[in-house]
Amino acid sequence: MKLRALFTMICAGLAFSTLAQEQIKWLNIEQAESLAKQDGSNAKKYLVDCYTDWCGWCKRMDRDTFSDTLIARIVDFYFYPVKFNTESIEPVTFNGKVYTNSATKSRRGSTHALAYFLLNNRLSYPSFSVLSSEGTLLTICPGYHEAAEFEVFLDGVPYADAAFVAHPTAYGLPDAATQYIQSTRKPVENLLSFTQEH
Repeated sequence: MKLRALFTMICAGLAFSTLAQEQIKWLNIEQAESLAKQDGSNAKKYLVDCYTDWCGWCKRMDRDTFSDTLIARIVDFYFYPVKFNTESIEPVTFNGKVYTNSATKSRRGSTHALAYFLLNNRLSYPSFSVLSSEGTLLTICPGYHEAAEFEVFLDGVPYADAAFVAHPTAYGLPDAATQYIQSTRKPVENLLSFTQEH
């Protein structure tokens, strides 16, 4: 009887912790562009998850990385989070230009024209494009990344625009993580603690 009660409490606790996890509020790129226009000078950057339906690493990224509460908070706070199926057949209007897929049915290998722009003609999945608030491509982060690795990438984007665009590998994944944390994240943490103390 006690074992059954303990099992029930554990299951209830797991269910509650799962419900308490934050989730990224994904948009399509047209919704994100509309929000950027509404936000004007306070507009954020775009983080575009370029994926396909058949990509196993894309699904794993959703399951393992994007379900992480800290990643969800960072993405929702600093970016307009966009999901884009690169094999979609729906026309998309972005920055005044209409992008289409020449295929009539969504199928493997039928790449949407917007994907070529977002990935700078380097098609690999998953890949994550960062666009400025005006819609200019800043950088691309290809491949699967665990939450800790992806956090390093995300943390570099809002704090170091010019340096990040000029040298994105300085914030690389995962080999430069330690260097990045020492050179960028620690000064930001020191600045935050300094402003809180004074």
